[in-house]
Amino acid sequence: MKEENLLFISKMDDLSIITRYPEDLRKMISLFSDVYTKDILNQTKLIQQWIKELLI
Repeated sequence: MKEENLLFISKMDDLSIITRYPEDLRKMISLFSDVYTKDILNQTKLIQQWIKELLI
C-alpha cells in the first residue's frame, strides 16, 4: 500500500470518530473550508480508484 494512501485513510478514520460526538462535529464543521473539503473529496476518489485497480 502506498504510504500516502495509508496516511489519508488513517486521517479519514480519525475524522469519522469526531463525527460521532455532536460538540466535536460542530467544531470540525467550522474548520472545514470549501477548499479543504474538495481536497478530501478528490483524495477519496483517488483512493477509490486505487482500490478498484487492486481488485482487477
